[in-house]
Amino acid sequence: MEFTFSPSPSLEVVVSRYDSALFPRFRAIFESPSTDSPLRFLAQPPEEADRAVVMENRADKDVTALRYRWMMTFEDGNVRKRTVSSDGYMVDVYHPVLKAEDCKSICPSMTVEESFVEHVLRGGGGIGGGSGRDSLVGVTSLRPDIDMLLFADGEIAL
Repeated sequence: MEFTFSPSPSLEVVVSRYDSALFPRFRAIFESPSTDSPLRFLAQPPEEADRAVVMENRADKDVTALRYRWMMTFEDGNVRKRTVSSDGYMVDVYHPVLKAEDCKSICPSMTVEESFVEHVLRGGGGIGGGSGRDSLVGVTSLRPDIDMLLFADGEIAL
């Protein structure tokens, strides 16, 4: 399967292909954890690592909203788009989508911030939900595209 990705719409937010040597904290979510591992609820099949990108917020301000799209091309030429949107405003307690100087692993079935992985490894908990995994049977090309970033100061990158 061909896997490509578009550059970020902001120079301060860098998107790169996941590499376990560059982002070792995420390695544990793509390995089979033991049943007593605190990261077992974040575990992804190892093949998800080949379809993951990492978004690094190198800005000194939080990203408060994010919208991206998975573009999937199938063997028959049909293209399916799946849009994912998140923001820090639709919850009772504000929480940025990506804190300044943090990074986020994005794969077809899940996203997780490096700071959250560290929090869990230190014994912290979390609340989450899953959206299930899209079947990639018949997919010949997969591409995540960042559509929009909104920063805490109101700057919008499209």
